[in-house]
Amino acid sequence: MSLFGKLTNVLRSAAEEFSEVLAPTHRAPIEDFKYNWKRITDYVFFMDQSGEAASVEDTDIPSHLEAMVRRLEEEEVTTPAEMGPCMEHMLRFHILKTAVVLGQGNFPTGMMREILRFHTKLLASISQPLIPHVDVYGPLKSLMSTCKQRVGKQLLDDMEFVNLLCAVCGKIVDDNSLVEFFIDRVRVSTRRQYRARLCFCSRCCLFCFALRWLFFFFF
Repeated sequence: MSLFGKLTNVLRSAAEEFSEVLAPTHRAPIEDFKYNWKRITDYVFFMDQSGEAASVEDTDIPSHLEAMVRRLEEEEVTTPAEMGPCMEHMLRFHILKTAVVLGQGNFPTGMMREILRFHTKLLASISQPLIPHVDVYGPLKSLMSTCKQRVGKQLLDDMEFVNLLCAVCGKIVDDNSLVEFFIDRVRVSTRRQYRARLCFCSRCCLFCFALRWLFFFFF
């Protein structure tokens, strides 16, 4: 990173800390969720405008993504029977779709890895059915398709992709009907055949079958 870039980051961080001092100490969960997402998009926009080529590890983007997942986890604990304001905001404003676009651009460097981790943690930690929402399975399929094209390349952390696939397969194991969201290009009869096969497997075999199936049909 250039000296100018380092100085700019220091000044930006100082401004952020100062604004935090002036702002209320505690934010409502939904406001904190919005705040963390805004910080992520602001970081990317600033770097794009300044021409910075920093790595994502040199930013607070990973911690902001973790904070967003944490807010969603806390929200589910407090409102387990219904969708909370943070989840509603994420779906209403297509945050996952935007996150996938940021990951596909891999800017700053390493952004794809962080977006993969974000989706994996989201699927693994939230028990309410997310995949049936178009604003979840749409971006998820787009992310998986991009990863498929980059397997084995430096643009992709293959292990993070495998972790995401395992998270998706775990959801399919819990609810076989989710198969429908990942094989829309296959004939209806074939979908029914594979759903039937999923239903008659043990949980362990089912997970392995789902992982193998996902590679076969989606890729």
